[in-house]
Parts: sequence; structure tokens; C-alpha cells
Amino acid sequence: MADMASPTDASAGSKIFVGGLDRSVDEGVVRNFFQQFGPVVEVLVMRDPHNHQSRGFGFITFQRDESAKQVLQNRYHDMLGKRVRYFTADPFLTLPLRFPSV
Repeated sequence: MADMASPTDASAGSKIFVGGLDRSVDEGVVRNFFQQFGPVVEVLVMRDPHNHQSRGFGFITFQRDESAKQVLQNRYHDMLGKRVRYFTADPFLTLPLRFPSV
């Protein structure tokens, strides 16, 4: 599996935020769609902690910055008949939030 990349291989510029995902879309569907732009290292679809349903947004990390730049050339893409939008992901915003225990 020489084509597989680890998340540490990717730089900060290769991670994007994607919003407007259909609630039925899972990580596999998102990965398959984005692989047309280049090798995908990681896909994270954010889910409601109570019902585990997609919250309609997530993050995609590409192996190369050029792949992310190619996605970001257009403001929107149609994914499974739904218009989804993209932004460069800010690494600070992707960190899990930690709340003190009460």
C-alpha cells in the first residue's frame, strides 16, 4: 500500500472545510467524491453526539496542497445533486473542544 499517506504527511494547506453536505452522506461517499482531485488522507464528517446523524459539514485532508487548491478554485461543487461549499480549514478550529468537568 505505497499510495496510502498518513495524516502527518499532509500540510496545513491541504485541509479543507466542506459545508452543505446531505445528512445521509457518510465518510465513504465524501472520500469517493474528493478523490477526483487527488489522494485523500483523511475524511471527517461531523456528527450529532446524540443521534449520530451527520451535521452537514466536515473536513477533508489531501495528501498534497495542490489537490485542495484545485477544489477551492470553484466556490461550489455539486455532490450527489446538492450544492456544497468549501473553505480552507483553519487548524485551530479543527481541534476538539475541551470543556472542564463539572
